[in-house]
Amino acid sequence: MQHFPNAILPKSYSVRFRLVIFLITAIFLIIFISGTAIIGLNSTYKALSNLRDSSLNQMFSSMTLGVKTAQISTYAKRLTQTTGALEYQEESKTLAHHAEQLQMLLSKAKQSTPQDTRFSNIIAHIDLLEKSVQDLLLQTHQRHVVLNTKIISELNQGLLHIQHLKRLEKNTALPEQIPATFLPQLNRMEKLIEDAMKSNFSTNIFINIKSHFFLLPNIDHLTDLAQELSKLKALFPQMIDNAKTLEKINLRVQFLTFQIDALVQQINQQYTQLAKEQVDSVDIDSEQIQQRLFTLTLSILLFSLFTILLIIILGHYIYSLIGKRLYSITDALKRLSQGDKNVTVPQQQTQDEIGDLARSFDIFHQNVLTLERTDSLLKEKSELLEHTFLAMRDGLAIFDKQLNLVSYNAQFNTLLGAFFTYAPQQSLHTLVDYFNHQHAKVAGCDQPIDLALLKKVRQAEDFLEIDYLQQVLEWRVSPLKDGLVAFLIDRTQRKKLENEIAHNQKMRAIGHLTGGIAHDFNNFLAVIIGNLDLIDPTALDERQAKRLQRALKAAENSATLTQRLLAYARKQPLHPTALDLNQLVMEFTDLIKHTLPPTIKLQLELGEPLPLVYIDKNQLETALVNLIVNAKDALNHEGNIIIRSTQLRVQRAHCQEEMVQLSIIDDGCGMDEQTQKRVFEPFFTTKQNGRGSGLGLSMVYGFIRQSKGRVLIDSRPNHGTAIHLQLPIAHSVQNEPALTSQDCLNCDTQYQILVVEDKASVRETLSEQLHEMGYQPILCESGEQALALLEQGLTIDYLLSDIMLSGKLTGVDVAKWVEAHLPQVKILLMTGHTEQKEKAAQFPVLIKPFKQAELQQKLTAL
Repeated sequence: MQHFPNAILPKSYSVRFRLVIFLITAIFLIIFISGTAIIGLNSTYKALSNLRDSSLNQMFSSMTLGVKTAQISTYAKRLTQTTGALEYQEESKTLAHHAEQLQMLLSKAKQSTPQDTRFSNIIAHIDLLEKSVQDLLLQTHQRHVVLNTKIISELNQGLLHIQHLKRLEKNTALPEQIPATFLPQLNRMEKLIEDAMKSNFSTNIFINIKSHFFLLPNIDHLTDLAQELSKLKALFPQMIDNAKTLEKINLRVQFLTFQIDALVQQINQQYTQLAKEQVDSVDIDSEQIQQRLFTLTLSILLFSLFTILLIIILGHYIYSLIGKRLYSITDALKRLSQGDKNVTVPQQQTQDEIGDLARSFDIFHQNVLTLERTDSLLKEKSELLEHTFLAMRDGLAIFDKQLNLVSYNAQFNTLLGAFFTYAPQQSLHTLVDYFNHQHAKVAGCDQPIDLALLKKVRQAEDFLEIDYLQQVLEWRVSPLKDGLVAFLIDRTQRKKLENEIAHNQKMRAIGHLTGGIAHDFNNFLAVIIGNLDLIDPTALDERQAKRLQRALKAAENSATLTQRLLAYARKQPLHPTALDLNQLVMEFTDLIKHTLPPTIKLQLELGEPLPLVYIDKNQLETALVNLIVNAKDALNHEGNIIIRSTQLRVQRAHCQEEMVQLSIIDDGCGMDEQTQKRVFEPFFTTKQNGRGSGLGLSMVYGFIRQSKGRVLIDSRPNHGTAIHLQLPIAHSVQNEPALTSQDCLNCDTQYQILVVEDKASVRETLSEQLHEMGYQPILCESGEQALALLEQGLTIDYLLSDIMLSGKLTGVDVAKWVEAHLPQVKILLMTGHTEQKEKAAQFPVLIKPFKQAELQQKLTAL
């Protein structure tokens, strides 16, 4: 609705003027109605007050006496129903108290109530009621005395006599002529007495109990029982008399109760009649007052109806003028708040305050729509930018045209640390000064940081890395319209991993190289040691025999060197056992302390208790020798060496593991960081020429790693060195029995042994060794040749084969064929490349180089 006609007032009057006129009219009518109602009600109130004062005293006295008589009747009934002593005393006191109050109320009623025949009758009945109450109190007192003092006391005595009879019967040996029903009859009488205590104590109950005495057998010859029974019998005649007395008292109490009820009913009826007459008198007076009140009320009602009708007419006009028009505007505002953007504002054509409000609201509506669209777009962009800025895991900073720092995220602050407190104003210039103050350099060279390096925009491959406070930070720059944005990325961990990977690859390559060299060298040494071992020193003169011993000793030393190379490559054969590390250390120190000069003190710090470790005992002792020798050289013949053992939990690649740590600690010259990185490389040594081969620590490193342990170094120049060997714990390991020289037996029988070896020199040496040992060797240079002979029906007793053979078949393949087709043949494999030992785990293996006695021992043990 856009316009409402105005039939009462012209359009030129404003809404405010119309509201003022309506308000003044409504106030005048309300004051007039209120004054008329006040005058009429005041007159009515005076008339009612006089009527109330005249009848209130009479009604109050009548109602109070009626209530009190009803209470006396109620408490009289409750008194007749009580049996307990405490309950009786309480009820009797209450009833006597109400009787006294009734007497006091009666005295007041006589003074305040006019004397007439009806009221005199009420007073006479109330006096009779008081006497009945007094008599009731007397009778209930006598009943209480008879009931509690006599009957209940005698019943309790009877129970005591029966219990005493039971005890006598239990302690007395009854003759056989007394029936067995004596005790059950006593129990039955005891039950009857207990039931009687819960009953109303009638005479028949006690006569019934007395009759049961005739059912008891004759026990006159039993003096104690007879005397106790006679005492019990003597109680019941008195109980019967007391019961009869109680019945008389109960009849009298019942009569008095009925009399009290009848008197109360008569008194109530008389009070009711008296109150009815008083009410009739009040009704006559009230009708006169109501007639006057009705006339006044009718006048007020008629005027009120006129006033209501006038207010309705004026209210409808005001509602049409203001309410509907304001509602239409409010509805438009509500729809707008709920999200309706297409709402149209009504009432814009009217020329009053509501029209001005509608037009102003329409302008506000259009502005809100425009502002909301702008704000929504801005908020969306701002949230996206803020989330991106805060979620970045790399440092981000924005610099303006003057290279001043405008904004940065939390990661940028974390990476640069104290830069934000270095200068009062942060910029790219102060950042350069800060880097130079912290001695930051370009990673990989000693070039200092300058402004040109930080401002240069680089390609993805040409990034700038900065060494800063033991961190490696990557710096990238991208240009902006009004400045530049810088990215700061922490590359410390990645650089560390890259260096570790490169070092591990180098160590692995060295390990493969040394392992391959040791394998080929073992074959050469097998030929040298085998042939030297075949020479009989007794057939030579003393000079030639010494030369033979020197050559054999040099070959054995070469074999030891090869074992060290294999230890570094983690390819040496190990024989781990479960052993007590503390016991091994104590036995070892007893031997080694004599080789140390007296100026070097060896101290033991052994933890207790330690679990057993699973490791090769001989190799561990060799490693300890190398570590003690290195510690002694680092001390320069003066200082302290500590051997410490403890159990600890270490973090492995993917789990935590309990291990035993053996530490060799000295307070010698120590090592710098560069030396520590190369100390495990083979042939690397810091000692003078001729004082070390450089294989000691590399052997320790390879042996511990092959044993599934770890080696850690903690050293600083001039602060000593601590080498920690972390060893695996033994878990239910069964040690293999070691072969002794007693297992070497002379072979008296000519056994045929098939020898498979691709190296001709080794094959010929083995042939000569086996001939001297009493075997008949059959030589083959490949696995294919050996299988061809066996398939043709060659009969053999032993198979001796190298694991690595030239050709498609390996020694393991030949051994498996023999095991499957010739199970009676004994098999022994040999290799100079211990990495291949794992491939022949189900067969015994002999490691090259070996002597003739070792070969004899292995063959005999098969």
